[in-house]
Amino acid sequence: LLKNKLENPKEKLTKEINSEHGKLVEDIEITLDMKDRRKTLIRLTEKGRNRIETKIDEVNEKLEYLISDLSIEEVNVLLNILEKVKNRGE
Repeated sequence: LLKNKLENPKEKLTKEINSEHGKLVEDIEITLDMKDRRKTLIRLTEKGRNRIETKIDEVNEKLEYLISDLSIEEVNVLLNILEKVKNRGE
């Protein structure tokens, strides 16, 4: 009786993701870990991997455009500055 009142974690997570992020549901696969039922496994689907690869390509193209007018020396200076900022945030 109590089991019927408790929502399946997979169903609950799917509902939450679906209501907040629409397309994300198509990009992930949710399964319960059969060895440890306390765990919920979440992994990207092929469609999700393709979507991420597409986004990475779009970002790389944008970055290439943004630095296309910089000299190699300027790019190196920029990389050094970004590295310092990254290290400061860690």
